[in-house]
Amino acid sequence: MQYGAMAVTALVGASIAARVGLNATMNKHVESPMAAALVNFAVGTAILFLIVLFSRGSLPALAQAGAAPWWAWRAAGMLLVVAGVFLLARGNGAGS
Repeated sequence: MQYGAMAVTALVGASIAARVGLNATMNKHVESPMAAALVNFAVGTAILFLIVLFSRGSLPALAQAGAAPWWAWRAAGMLLVVAGVFLLARGNGAGS
């Protein structure tokens, strides 16, 4: 078995659950759930950009993204974030 891959998968799943709490903490500082989500996404995007920049072959492969069908461009993760923001705004999120 690939225990390393399983461990990474478990950590990624846990990080999805932790996102609401992270947004709650940021919300306390910026006093806006949408702004908190934006800050967290901006930081995540910057980190991901650096990972792609320094990963072998990732940057040239990114140029081919335009050939993907329209439905591949959806922001599926955004549904999780928006749901978390609404839960946070209602006081049901972690850390609220």
